[in-house]
Amino acid sequence: MRGFDCHHLVYLLLTIPFLFWSCNRPPVSDYYEADGIISIETTTANQTDNWIADSTGVAHSIVSRQLDTTTAGETDFTFYIRTPGQYAFWLLGNTSREHSQPLQLRFLNEQDETISFHRLEIISEEIPRWVNIDQIIEEPVVLEVEEEGFYSVQLESGGMGGLHVSKLHFSKDGTVIPTGSGYPETIDWRMEPVIDKRLEQARIPPSWVFGLIVNQHRFITDGLVIDMYYGGGNLMLPDTKIGRHMNTELKKIDFKFFTDLESFDRSASDASHSRLFDLYPLHDILHATHKNFPVPWYRPKNSTGFEALRETIGLLSNPDLVTYESPWLLILPEWYDPQNPLEDELSEELLIRTLQLATFQNIMFVPFQSIDQAEKHREYFRQLIDFRRQLFPYIYSYTNRARTIGTKLITGDRNHPDQFLFGDYFLVAPVYEEGAVNRELNLPSGNWYHYESEEFFEGGQRVEVNATRYSIPLFVKAGAVIPRRTDGTLPIKMEDNDELILDVYGGDSGTFRLYEDDGESLGYLSGEFSTIAYRYFEGDGYSTFNIGAQVNNFPGRRDQTEYTIRFKFLDRPTQIIANGNTLSQEDWLYREDQRLLILNWTQIDRERTEFRIEF
Repeated sequence: MRGFDCHHLVYLLLTIPFLFWSCNRPPVSDYYEADGIISIETTTANQTDNWIADSTGVAHSIVSRQLDTTTAGETDFTFYIRTPGQYAFWLLGNTSREHSQPLQLRFLNEQDETISFHRLEIISEEIPRWVNIDQIIEEPVVLEVEEEGFYSVQLESGGMGGLHVSKLHFSKDGTVIPTGSGYPETIDWRMEPVIDKRLEQARIPPSWVFGLIVNQHRFITDGLVIDMYYGGGNLMLPDTKIGRHMNTELKKIDFKFFTDLESFDRSASDASHSRLFDLYPLHDILHATHKNFPVPWYRPKNSTGFEALRETIGLLSNPDLVTYESPWLLILPEWYDPQNPLEDELSEELLIRTLQLATFQNIMFVPFQSIDQAEKHREYFRQLIDFRRQLFPYIYSYTNRARTIGTKLITGDRNHPDQFLFGDYFLVAPVYEEGAVNRELNLPSGNWYHYESEEFFEGGQRVEVNATRYSIPLFVKAGAVIPRRTDGTLPIKMEDNDELILDVYGGDSGTFRLYEDDGESLGYLSGEFSTIAYRYFEGDGYSTFNIGAQVNNFPGRRDQTEYTIRFKFLDRPTQIIANGNTLSQEDWLYREDQRLLILNWTQIDRERTEFRIEF
């Protein structure tokens, strides 16, 4: 018998993992349970006589045919589950019919035996929505899996046409609830859907996009959409408007506003080698490729006036809607038609409420109907513009979070879709009722301050606040750290972050990570960006505030930052210590009537500073 040499040992070590993997590999299936998730895009399945593929909407779907005879009108999706247990079920769909419609579904085992029968209500609206409540028992739909094996879900239209189904989602024990477009298809059992979703990263638009875009030149703009067709240079794309930023010459094209999808598809737009910004109609949002062109627009079509304004809020903030997927989706007001000017006179109240909501949209685009209309509200609009531009460091920091971890600037609560968080620290409750002078809203957990009145509120309750015509209910969370620029009168590209205000709201602890890049190139994709972390902590008889050392760098970045740190709602300090050194009282200012501590500080950004405030 020959001896057992090193070559045999190496072969054995290489073979064992393969054998182990082979033994644990499930049978071939269209879809698998992966990390407790099953995700299915319905359009990848075979079409049947009862359902056909539709690619015309904002999310591709299958649509039930209208059948002449009473029939089940079924279509099936088969998947393999390795881990027994309870799987909560959600369906992403909508109906083009005038009223909401029922959709029957069955769960079947490997022997095609029915495990359970359910009925979902498909909502009548243009935007697909996640639904999971069984109309029969008024409880969430659940698939009970007793053993590993093949299972299937069967959709039954009952012969009713116009039911759209875009995606199906199962989650073991209901731990992963789908939002927006949900998770990537689980066509490989070794997938990690949550991580794969995070890797679907969106390109960051140019920095100036987060300032102000208008269509009537009566303001110092960041971007201007030219509503009139551009003569002589736009023959290939007659339905495309041109845009320019700041005060560049009229014929220079800095970006395009595509009024229809055909124009966008015919264009030579290429996001692979440049930091393009083009506005285009929302389409095919289920596929991650849309994030290469990160700023789609959508305009409500089935509602008008204040009802459309309310719908706009939900389109931005409701996690159940597929529109929630896009990190920088722009919702146009229904009274602005990109292709044809509307002749209806717009009420002054609706315009003002639209301006207020625009200030807190992903992109602040305000289309005026006329120059006179823009001029009439110039003073108030100027206040909103200044506020938006001052918040640029706060807003722009969320571009990196949206790209890397999927945390958007605007996030919402499906139970309260008429309000939203603007970043982690602002709660916005836009007014959408005509003639309203008050607004009810739900405060999330934590402590909150009304931004204008500075009144203190405990979270976890429903409150009513004043909402006069020239105010929007806005709250700031205790513990907030909000970086802002000192001036908002100039366009984004004409200002910088050399001098920053840090507003720190007492009453709780909090953190913030400032993100910066050159605002123009794709250098951020290869690490050309920087971050600085701020941390505020409240202890017993003291508070601390840390400015972290700068991480990473990019060409042209400053070496230091001049800070004005404003600690709000603090008692008068007895002393302030910076990096172990006690500051003299000439180095800081305390305003008793406002409970406001102001500290001016020059920070070398490569270094770290810790302040200790004692009371």
